[in-house]
Amino acid sequence: MGLFAGFTLNMLVFGCFLVTILSSGKAAYTVKSTQLTYTLLLVGIVLQGFISSHLLLMILHITDLPGAFAYIRHVLSLYPPFQFSTAFYEVSRRSSWHPLYMERRWVEGEGYEWGHFWLSQEGWLKGHQYVTPSLGESLVKMAWNTCLFAVLAWICDTVLASNRGARQTFPHWLQFCKRKSPRVSSNSTDFPLPSHSDSVEEETERVKFLRKQHTDSGLQMVNLAHIYRKYPCGFSASSDVVALTGLYLTAERDEVLTLLGHNGAGKSTLMGILTGLIAPSQGTALVNGADIRENVDIIRRHTGYCPQHSILWDELTAYEHLYLFSRLKGLTAIQSRQRTNQILRDVDLDTCSDARTATFSGGMRRRLSIALAGTGNPDILLLDEPTTGLDPINRFQVWKLIHRLKRSRVVVLTTHSMEEAEALSDRIAILVNGRLRCIGSSLYLKNRFGGGYQVCLLTKQPETVLSRIHSIAPAALTLTHNADSLTVGLSDIATAQAVFALAESGLEGLVSAWELRHPSLEQAFLAVTGPLAT
Repeated sequence: MGLFAGFTLNMLVFGCFLVTILSSGKAAYTVKSTQLTYTLLLVGIVLQGFISSHLLLMILHITDLPGAFAYIRHVLSLYPPFQFSTAFYEVSRRSSWHPLYMERRWVEGEGYEWGHFWLSQEGWLKGHQYVTPSLGESLVKMAWNTCLFAVLAWICDTVLASNRGARQTFPHWLQFCKRKSPRVSSNSTDFPLPSHSDSVEEETERVKFLRKQHTDSGLQMVNLAHIYRKYPCGFSASSDVVALTGLYLTAERDEVLTLLGHNGAGKSTLMGILTGLIAPSQGTALVNGADIRENVDIIRRHTGYCPQHSILWDELTAYEHLYLFSRLKGLTAIQSRQRTNQILRDVDLDTCSDARTATFSGGMRRRLSIALAGTGNPDILLLDEPTTGLDPINRFQVWKLIHRLKRSRVVVLTTHSMEEAEALSDRIAILVNGRLRCIGSSLYLKNRFGGGYQVCLLTKQPETVLSRIHSIAPAALTLTHNADSLTVGLSDIATAQAVFALAESGLEGLVSAWELRHPSLEQAFLAVTGPLAT
């Protein structure tokens, strides 16, 4: 039993080591990788039959083997089935019938006893002496291999980038064998800083000031940049894609920071960096003072993440999902039950807590996904397009949930909905091609980039009205000019007041009705993104 238990443990740890060196956990599901898997399986079966041969085991343990064959034996000793075959051969040779190749006959074993545990077997094969290891030696080597592969699996899982996250730094006791990564200062100029508006420069100076004051609260992004390189080891190529460039951003508690940008602006890359799934090419991000490059495990314990698509198990209920995530976040069983019941009431899922999520609607699944992100009382919530595909009723329920979760937390939100950004955001950051172009409140962005005020007038004679407006406001812009309506853009408040007075007078009966419109956030977004909007 001990032999089979040791072999099982050895194979389990060996499998864990192989998993850590795979680039993706989905590799087994691709066509090419499936073909490779079956090929390796076939090779493994043939190899297992080859190395389990008694004759081969004796040949490999000949005392006067050439150096190359001895090297092969040492390499095979790392393969768990080889050690198992060696140990099993030792037991079966003493306890059952076995062949004597020199005498060309079969003989009965003498029986295996405890006295044979550390006793090696010696014999002769074609004039060469061989010494096969004892069962005790094989079990010691198997235990050594188990410890070796466990350490290798831990190191590879830490320092190799994969679908489980970005590579991490070596532990402190291995720092001497790792080349130091260059630390990026706040004055680095590898990536030029954009200067589309004063708000970007103010945000940059704000982050630098917080770092000088060693303020560790909230979320801070310092000169953050990332390049998707075609070749590994940092080699540059013309096809490299710059996803983020010199990003300085900060978010405080009780604040919702919304990221707006076109497809490919760098929002998902930024989310990947903040969750530790992607390693930044330059700069860093800090959560309550913890560096994403060095303390990703600590940051993940204080971060909740809701991806674009709901990642739920159809076989589990809403209660089971929340209870499982609460235990994973370190809560006790009693705390998990209390917290789960409270969250179910907060997200209006308490009446269907025992129903499997396969029966949930899209809105219910999104509410549960956001609730999972808020499990364990995280300090920062990352919500990646939380209301995509929802109807207005469910969208409004999710908005209320986000407002409740905002208390005492930092919330970073990405969305393509301008209405959602206005409803939820304390500040809005617009990214274009990985650069921060502007940041501020919704009102600031509309005033700064929306083109000022808009006056819509209903008139049967738009040409006459337009000429009267230009006589008092030469800088007025004609936004729309239809048969019965006219929309004029005004840049400053003085001009707007003059046009208001003109409209109130009725323009001698030429205007039947008029209204004042504030520029929309969408108009400000289109003005900031420029040619990318067309």
